[in-house]
Amino acid sequence: MQSLFSEIDENGVELIGGLYPRDEFIRLYEALSGLPVDPVRLAYYDVFSLWRGSIHVLATHRGS
Repeated sequence: MQSLFSEIDENGVELIGGLYPRDEFIRLYEALSGLPVDPVRLAYYDVFSLWRGSIHVLATHRGS
């Protein structure tokens, strides 16, 4: 599943925020922040972000 805030580069690699592959992004975040990333919580927030984005799109859609 592609993340909500990601792009696919010219080589077909998913880049988080258009910057880094997911594993590298998480590794850098942990190294720079000193905070661990819990994969279970991250998965929850991935689903939550997709759900919330869907609600925003549906709520602002102009019906025809």
